[in-house]
Order: sequence, then C-alpha cells, then structure tokens
Amino acid sequence: MTKNSSAIPDRAEATELIARHMSELTGTDLVPSDDFFACGGHSLSAMKLLGRLRRAGLDVGVDTILTHRTPEAIAAAVTASDGDGAAPRVQLPGEGVLVDFSGGGGAPIFCFHAVVGLAWSYAPLAGLLEGDYRVIGVQLPDAETTLSIGLDHDALCRYYLDLVRQVQPEGPYRLLGYSSGGALAHTIAGMLQQDGEVIEFLGVIDAYPSGISPDTPNGLAAALDTFIRHHKPDEEIPELPGDGGFGDILAVLEHFDDALIGEMIRAADAPNFSDEEIDAMKDASGRCFMIHMTATRSPYTGPVLVLRAGDTTDMAGLNWEPLKAWEDLDGVEPVSSHTVDSAHLAMSSLQAWESMAPVIERHLAR
Repeated sequence: MTKNSSAIPDRAEATELIARHMSELTGTDLVPSDDFFACGGHSLSAMKLLGRLRRAGLDVGVDTILTHRTPEAIAAAVTASDGDGAAPRVQLPGEGVLVDFSGGGGAPIFCFHAVVGLAWSYAPLAGLLEGDYRVIGVQLPDAETTLSIGLDHDALCRYYLDLVRQVQPEGPYRLLGYSSGGALAHTIAGMLQQDGEVIEFLGVIDAYPSGISPDTPNGLAAALDTFIRHHKPDEEIPELPGDGGFGDILAVLEHFDDALIGEMIRAADAPNFSDEEIDAMKDASGRCFMIHMTATRSPYTGPVLVLRAGDTTDMAGLNWEPLKAWEDLDGVEPVSSHTVDSAHLAMSSLQAWESMAPVIERHLAR
C-alpha cells in the first residue's frame, strides 16, 4: 500500500490517532489500553475504522484491528509492520475469503457470511468465548470468482468446503451462520456428513434452514418486495415483473440500497459509510440473494442451536418464524433455542453477542 503524505511516523502519535477515531466511532473516550469492541465497537464500525486509519496513512489490515483491538496494540503492530518479519495482513472482502478473528491454535469455528458478504459480524464473538476456540469468518469472494463458481448455492458451498478442509482436514467440525449464512452452514454440514465427517456443533443465528424461506406465497423475491415496501412506504415502487426468478430479484435490488443495507447500517449505529462502500455491499448482496434463491434442502441430520431475535419488527411482512421452520424439519433434532432481546438486523451488535456467546459456548462444550 502506498502511504500518503500524512503517514504517521511515530508510535505514540499513531496510538493517539487510533484512540481518537475509536472514541468518535464508539461515543466513548478510549484510552490507549481500551478494547475497541468492549467499548461498543462492532463489525461495521471496525470497517469504518479501517477506512479512516488507511486514509490517515496507516497500513492497517483487517486482522490488525480484530486481533490487537486496543489503540496501543494496533499502533505497535502498524509501526512494526515496516520492519522485517511482519506478518501478512488478512485481505478485505473481494481480496480474500477466510478471516481469522482470534488466531491461536484452538478448535476452529467456521462462521459464514450473511447477505452483505462480510464475516465481520463475528468479530466480537472471538473476544467473548472463554474456551480455546479459533473464530474463522468465511466471506463472499470477489465478483469474478463468484461468477466463475456460478450463482449456485451448492457450488459456492463446495468452494467454501474446500477452504474449510484446508484449515481443518478432519472433523469434528463446528459451523455457525447468521441469517442467510445459516443456510450456508446447514448445507456444508450436510456435505461433511455425506463425506463421513462428524458435526460437533451447528448453530444458526435468526436463520432459516437451507432451501426453506419464510412462508410467503410467491417466493423469496416477493418476500423481499414486501419487506422493502414496508421500509419505504413513501416511495412509488413498480410491481415485480412476476417471473419468480432472477428478474424479480433484480427488480427488488433497484430499491434495495437504503431499504436493507441502510437498515443494517442504522441497526449497527454506523450511518456514515461512503457511497462506494454502500455500492460494494449492495453489489455483494445482489449476488448473495441470487445464490440464496438456488439453495436446496440439506441432508444434514442431528442437533442444531437456533439463536433467534426476540424483536421481529424489522422483518415485517416476511412471516418471519425461523425457529418453527427448524422444529418442523425432519431429521434435525434436538432443536435448542435461545431468544435474544434484539431485532434481526442488530444480531451482530456487541449486546446481542454478549447474550449469545455463553449459549454457544455451552453447546460447544457438550
């Protein structure tokens, strides 16, 4: 990365700059030793922090923020990165797929991205689990790679499965997925079982089973159309083409930017993303929705932990009942559940993770 003329040459100055930006993003006056995520930082504000620090001239990577977490530790890592032996930084979405949020050699937990294609929502989990676990996020690859795989759910899952096996060649496996990431985790659990592997843990966060959508008469596109109309009541939105497929999805995405992405940003309390960042998330979401439409029923059998949002108002119009869908699914038992005092779009907040992490840990230890 080429640094600009405002590059910070001194560790103390870097620490002060990082602390100032962290304080602005969290609304908390952080000191150099304060943990960004413990003070209210989350996946989306970490992305914002990354952009600010890079624009200030600091060669910061995703892993630097997520594993070092405090202003003084990040500054030390950044100033050391100019020397020999610096560890390569984890790449951003569109550059790389796996993000290790915790490091170390513990038992991996593979955590699959939701509709914006980012795995950053799992960052707080790494700091809340007390056991020796390695939280690994799985992100959507770049557009060219995604299209080469094909806009096909099972094909993408096989691509992810190969990456999972590179990290962990043999089971038992631990899989977690938020929203549409739950269907990815569910499908990959079935693929692993068909290969003779053991699934030690399958957890889903306010997610439906693979191949099953909310009980909406005309499918996923119609459900999303209902959702968008609810969130944009004053906008005149044309009727869907009615083909029930990609044409309908593309029509929905025309009105998608502040109906869903905007809601997610507001739910995460980080409303100031650039137009370029919004466009990138919108583009990834379009691919994710098209892929999600092709999902088929997973052959997985065994237990599942369903972490569900107690507040469904942000999913109005979708007949949102993911727990019932799991309870009605043949072969998936027992179904354990935990209700979080949160809306669906805020299930990646620190408050939600503080509720979910102990439950996840109990099930991992069984």
